[in-house]
Amino acid sequence: MKSWYVDMYECGLVPHLPLLLKILSQAQKQHDHEFWDTIVYGHLPELLERLKDTTPEEKRESVLKSYQQEVWSSGIRAHALLNEIEEAVECFGRVIAAGGYPIAEACAALLDALASQSTSLPVLAADQIPASSAICGMKPAYLPQGDSPLDKYIIAKSPKHHRMLVAEMGLAMLYSLLQHNNWPGVYFYSVLIAALVRARMVDELRHIFEVVMPVAMRKVPAHLRVFRGFMPSPFTWLMAIRGAIKCGDTMLADKWFSEYRMSAMPLFREESSAYIRFESKRFSKHSLLAQLALPYYSMSHIPRPRTSDGVVPTPWYDLQQVEQQLEIDRLRALDKLPMPFTGAAKLLAIFTRVDEHRNVDRAEELADEISALFVDTHAPRYVRPVSHVELAGCWKSMVFGYISAIKLQQQELVAGLVEPSSVKRLQVRLAFWYREWAAACNKVSLSKNDQLGKAIRLSKAHREFAEDVCRRLNLPVN
Repeated sequence: MKSWYVDMYECGLVPHLPLLLKILSQAQKQHDHEFWDTIVYGHLPELLERLKDTTPEEKRESVLKSYQQEVWSSGIRAHALLNEIEEAVECFGRVIAAGGYPIAEACAALLDALASQSTSLPVLAADQIPASSAICGMKPAYLPQGDSPLDKYIIAKSPKHHRMLVAEMGLAMLYSLLQHNNWPGVYFYSVLIAALVRARMVDELRHIFEVVMPVAMRKVPAHLRVFRGFMPSPFTWLMAIRGAIKCGDTMLADKWFSEYRMSAMPLFREESSAYIRFESKRFSKHSLLAQLALPYYSMSHIPRPRTSDGVVPTPWYDLQQVEQQLEIDRLRALDKLPMPFTGAAKLLAIFTRVDEHRNVDRAEELADEISALFVDTHAPRYVRPVSHVELAGCWKSMVFGYISAIKLQQQELVAGLVEPSSVKRLQVRLAFWYREWAAACNKVSLSKNDQLGKAIRLSKAHREFAEDVCRRLNLPVN
């Protein structure tokens, strides 16, 4: 398409906007920054002049504004994904100067990039349309400004202040998007929800999720509603429920989970739903139903927090949260939803590492499901594990569970409560899962200080125990 664009430009023609955006997207994916800069910063003024000469006068203003808005929005997104904040902010200002407002996907990419900044935040150009009244149930929201009108940056006084500023920027973006009828999709709402949760703005989170988002999505034009990006999804509910829990409002999380289970989830799974029709073109029905189960595993936070000295408490788990997760999993089975990888991994940790519920036979069943999900190439990436890291973490739990079970049965063997063959069976399975864990770890390149590396690595004592069992059974260690 690069040569096609060059030929069209040299012939004095203007490429159709969707095709130009596709060319820019392709250049971004191929890291062809020189070609991208040539089009946006070099050719765009001339393309606009050509477009001005060939567009009827009554449509000229809106066509030129739309052309600039889309092209500069692609610039915002491209620079934001590369964490080039200054360039993204410049593109943001160019859209405002043209009398428009960036599209929602560009705003989401920029907001996401700003959240990763550690100190100062740029002052964004204010919308040219003044805020007046509430839109879709949302009161006017304004971009944060510096101490003086000439300031180009806002210095955050603390990490908490920084998170508040980013959340305020997100709310101002949402208000302006609604003003310009640039209808936000679930991508923007997901980024905004994450920003509100980081700032612990639970009241704003509740208002956006319960009032603004439903009203705004009902106003999306009919021809756009067929696209999944403009419709709420199970992942949207997952983000909201998890966000309420992080903000400490468990009652709100319970309310939203009940609403999801009683109304939203049945609506998603109906064959007549536009959501199902769109998704089923790409994914199997089993994968779709597994995706619907994701919110069922957002309600419980099983690990107890570390002490002020960074020490893991004993026991490491909150038994009440464990019981809650087992009950919610029972509801998931009652609702006839298959288990996604997230749920299988969470329950695997319960059945291997929680003393009160250790059950290696049930863990073996879950391990089989995880293995099947891992090789299911037709499942979406958020339903199946996407790397060997998750797999290594699961097999670490299996090793841990069998070591604990063997130690317990060795005590019972001394007391004459079990047969030696029972211990031997556990040892054989331990040797198998230790080798599976080692094989998964060999396919993961992580440094010793990497947090993921620490999460999947077995302790020295556990490795020595498992290797000793392998030698006793005359099995290779790796």
